[in-house]
Amino acid sequence: MSTDTFTDLPTALAVFLFVSPAPTVSRTPGRAETLVCINDVIDRVDYDTALAELAYAYGDHPETAVPRMRSCLTAVEQAWPTPAAGTEGVR
Repeated sequence: MSTDTFTDLPTALAVFLFVSPAPTVSRTPGRAETLVCINDVIDRVDYDTALAELAYAYGDHPETAVPRMRSCLTAVEQAWPTPAAGTEGVR
């Protein structure tokens, strides 16, 4: 699966945010910080690599991965409240 073929943009953005150093569990980053963190990861890895890092985190530390992913999904939903706005600012 590549970034050209995924169909759920908010989830894909949350995956990129998950593998970033953003402190999503302790606090929800604002829109600008969320955008910077996602774009930094997109510059570093492709979607498949981000998914692999996510899978590793779930296998290694499921007790922290679940709340982190939940927080990442919340951050993306707060940053882009409508599906049409989901691509604004993302490379």
